[in-house]
Amino acid sequence: MKSHLATRWRAIAAVALGIAGALAGCNIVVDAGSYHVGQFSSSGDDAEVDSGDDALEGTESGAVADVGTPGQGEGGSAAEGGTASEGGEAGTVGVCGSAPLPTTAAFQQLVNACVIASSCDPDLFATNISGCVTDNYLQAYGSLGCLSSITSCADYYSCEGTSAATPSQCTDTGSETDVGTCSASGVATSCYYSSDNFNTVSNCPMLGGTCTVYDTDTDGDQAAGCLLGTCTETDAPTLHCMGTTKIYECIDGKAYGQLCPSASICGTPSGGVSSCYYQSSACTTPGSSCASGVLTTCNTVQVPSGADQTVDYNCGTSGLQCEADDAGSGQCVSPGCEQSTTCTESCDGTSIITFCVGGVADTYDCTTSGFTTCGSQTSGSLTYAYCLY
Repeated sequence: MKSHLATRWRAIAAVALGIAGALAGCNIVVDAGSYHVGQFSSSGDDAEVDSGDDALEGTESGAVADVGTPGQGEGGSAAEGGTASEGGEAGTVGVCGSAPLPTTAAFQQLVNACVIASSCDPDLFATNISGCVTDNYLQAYGSLGCLSSITSCADYYSCEGTSAATPSQCTDTGSETDVGTCSASGVATSCYYSSDNFNTVSNCPMLGGTCTVYDTDTDGDQAAGCLLGTCTETDAPTLHCMGTTKIYECIDGKAYGQLCPSASICGTPSGGVSSCYYQSSACTTPGSSCASGVLTTCNTVQVPSGADQTVDYNCGTSGLQCEADDAGSGQCVSPGCEQSTTCTESCDGTSIITFCVGGVADTYDCTTSGFTTCGSQTSGSLTYAYCLY
């Protein structure tokens, strides 16, 4: 189970409050700026792609925690690809990329929804596009089910109450002063004109707070956030839990943050960061197994401490085979592929995103979705690519 609070880094705002961003971008909500979903094409190539990004050490902010990505290690890989390991489903050994990706409407919607989620989330989404598509991630968690049918940032906002701001929401691009505003309905908009920070909007009533404009420095720069109450911490932008239902950072004695997403709780694992952690059904036998193209994993999670939780990843939606081994590792993978080595998610520096489906490279053109370019960055062991306005 992944977190929804991975942080999208920007030049001066190292942390935007997990789910909604507080300090530099607390609270994000997108308007109904509509545009068509992007097109994607199966490359069928076994290309190795450079990310072009320098890795940032560690993951800074809370993220709705990963309580059990299916036995994955570096870069989301698991068992060696190719033949199905003992305990997995029978698979055909082949050359990676020789098995074509699906052309079904269900697969196209999965790709589009994953790209939209990655691009419209004001922080880094719970997983990157590759993991989202490979594991049919949006349908694996009940709390993310709303996102499985999205076709725009407006849809993402309707589901999450937060989003990247569209150009129509932050129009004064010639300004050198950051601006935070609150609408009559309590929507917080933060436009970072003086930096390369990520413009955001948040529906504070939906997120459990009150829209408030605050100063971010002594030069007149401002941001808008969802105020949850008072606080005493002096370590902003470190995240903290308010009970088990809210997450925030403390700025000048005021807690800016939001409610945790549905089916998640706020907690601080031993040696980890405070975050909203997705919860799923309890299970009793840790490990991974395959049945009818579905990878079922049972992992011990730290929030709540020591609990075993299960999740099902439907490999078949992306035309992949399920593999599991006796060591308890599992993955959705294309025949002949190894997720960890055959493909790397990236942006080409213009508008083309390369992502990986069970180890097979595929591409997505951001301009077909109303964006102008793409970007990418590394957090922990994953490279995240996303479209930008």
